[in-house]
Amino acid sequence: MQNLDPNKHLKYKLLQGFSHTEIANLIATVRHVVEQYLKKLKKDGLLESKNKTLQIADANKLLEKIKLF
Repeated sequence: MQNLDPNKHLKYKLLQGFSHTEIANLIATVRHVVEQYLKKLKKDGLLESKNKTLQIADANKLLEKIKLF
C-alpha cells in the first residue's frame, strides 16, 4: 500500500493466488480473522472480488482507512 498512488489505476497483484490461510500466516493471524476483515472491506466498498481475485475498489478510501498517509 505504501507504493500505491491513488490517482493511478494500476492493479497490484501482491496477494493474488494466496488462500486466506496463507495470508493469515503471512500476517501472523488466523484465517477467520482475515476473512472477517476482507468481508468488512468489501462491505465498505473498499475491495471487490472478481473471479476469485481481490481488487482495490477505492484506493483513496482504503488509504484513509488504514491511515498510512
